[in-house]
Amino acid sequence: MSINLIKLMTDQLSGSLVKQATGLLGESESHVSSAMSGILPSLIGTLINKGSSLDGAGSLLNLLNNDADDSILDNIGGLFSDKNKTTGLMDQGGGLLNSLLGDKLGPLANLLSNFSGMKSNSTSSLLKLAAPFIIGFVKRQVMKKAMGPSGLMSFLGGQKKNVADAIPSGLSGISDLLGFGGFGKEEAVSEVKKATTPTPTKKKAAWWPLILGALVVLAGLYYMKSRGGTGVDVVDDVTNTVTDATDKMADKTKDVAKTVTDKTKDVAGSVTDAAKEALANIKFAAGSIGEKMSGFLSSGEPAAGKSFQFNNLTFATGSAAITPETFGEVKNLAEVLKAYPDIKIKIVGHTDNTGNADANLALSTKRAEMVMAKLMDLGIDSSRMSAEGLGQTQPIAGNDTEDGRKQNRRIEVIIVE
Repeated sequence: MSINLIKLMTDQLSGSLVKQATGLLGESESHVSSAMSGILPSLIGTLINKGSSLDGAGSLLNLLNNDADDSILDNIGGLFSDKNKTTGLMDQGGGLLNSLLGDKLGPLANLLSNFSGMKSNSTSSLLKLAAPFIIGFVKRQVMKKAMGPSGLMSFLGGQKKNVADAIPSGLSGISDLLGFGGFGKEEAVSEVKKATTPTPTKKKAAWWPLILGALVVLAGLYYMKSRGGTGVDVVDDVTNTVTDATDKMADKTKDVAKTVTDKTKDVAGSVTDAAKEALANIKFAAGSIGEKMSGFLSSGEPAAGKSFQFNNLTFATGSAAITPETFGEVKNLAEVLKAYPDIKIKIVGHTDNTGNADANLALSTKRAEMVMAKLMDLGIDSSRMSAEGLGQTQPIAGNDTEDGRKQNRRIEVIIVE
């Protein structure tokens, strides 16, 4: 289950920050608390918008890595007890706010002042004080999960409804100012569809004409028999007639159902067959992941747990950027996945042991996420994939030679199901 950033910050950060800021700014605690209730969703929502694309998420990661300091979360009181530290904190906050909000900072401060009852200069100062803690809090979550651009984009995107729910009712203007109008609407539309889309009802077979006809026959036969014999055999005969007709009708219904099912299977099969036919026309390089994976899947052997390795996929040194001349490997994998639409995979990144282990873990994660993002661009649904980085923890060769290190720098694709 995804975390709720707003709730976490409210529980773990907001209370301490409000108490410290109240004394520093000379404002009432209730006014500062009201302003903070608007600052939290404003800044988190701004991060969501900034990180809504891979490029944007990459830029946001750079900001978190270079301009944010999560260590300040461990000593909130100490930062406010030293005037120089407080000044430095506000300078840092001013820089972060300018990067994130630009010319919207002034209008946001005015909205928060009018809502909370704080003086305008106090609100501006509170924004500068709060920003480093909020951004630092996000950085800590990102570091815990070793997120790359696509991971950060997904993480922040999952906070939209939380932000929409957290905006105070008297502060709806920030949605227009900062572009939060669509937050939470996706979920609302989904729920409306669930509530208003009627459950398809199965059409019942029209038995009544058959029964009515049987009753007419029964009446006629009964009349004839009543004039020269008993009515017991008549009832038996008609019962048998109705039963036989009912059985025939049921058999016809089954035949129709089977025909529909077969046609549905034919359509589904034709889609897969078309993709497989296209796959057969691709000339995979010998030893490539496309050749190995398509060859294995066509054998019909159990696939779950089987892993394959990119043979010719490289990245820029120290980066998650795929070198253009090797991108064809990713395209080939996309074609294989299109031909086998029920396959789900995990993309796992590995590095050699050069450099820092934590940095290698983060790099391997970013590279795996980049491959996943490119597959999504090529039409593969994200629900069929996951990405993970293992850094230098699982070498397949020695790291004491260049050839061994090259083997250890790899991306694996594991079939999950």
